[in-house]
Amino acid sequence: MTTPWVVGPLPDQTISYGDAIDQVIEFYNGTGPLVTLIHGGYWRPTHNREHMRALAAKLAENGFRVANIEYRRDPGSPEKLFQDVDAALSSLNGSIALIGFSVGGQLALIGKSDAHKLILLAPITDLQRTKSENLGEGAVEIFFGDCELKQFDPMQKNYDQHLYIIHGDADDRVPLEHSRDFARAKGASLMEVTGADHFAMVDPDGLAFSLILQTLLSK
Repeated sequence: MTTPWVVGPLPDQTISYGDAIDQVIEFYNGTGPLVTLIHGGYWRPTHNREHMRALAAKLAENGFRVANIEYRRDPGSPEKLFQDVDAALSSLNGSIALIGFSVGGQLALIGKSDAHKLILLAPITDLQRTKSENLGEGAVEIFFGDCELKQFDPMQKNYDQHLYIIHGDADDRVPLEHSRDFARAKGASLMEVTGADHFAMVDPDGLAFSLILQTLLSK
């Protein structure tokens, strides 16, 4: 089953953190603590923050202030992307959690943030394995080119934050086994959603959202 994108409402506010068109952060104005979203899309310029808007709006309805960040996605220049993510996160002091979807999970794991919870939705956690399995139609090779992968690879890093992974067992974009192996290696909590595909992780009306909310509210 393929879950279609749910079109979400436009943000309440958008700010820039740089001069490039993609250096922006959208805000949804709930009254509670700040949560930051990072979108995926296998690092491709055609995929952007719009596919996180429905999730952002639903979180705001549940009392959170939400930041939905955008970043440059220039093939062969991964340093720009990670500079952007760090710049955006540094402007968002006080975020209680980063929620990263797919590649956004990798960015949450590599980015510099003071958030003590990382909630990873069907995340990319092993760049070398993603490359060797040719996931995303060769996405790693296309985006990273000849760059050394180790510095961008979550599997090569140790973590002080609490790591929570939510992943569907019907995912044909990022295999569930990647998350199982990462959880074992890094001590992350893994929640598997029966029958859920890749895109169900950002469906505001699905089980994944209930798990996200539960994780945000847990101590």
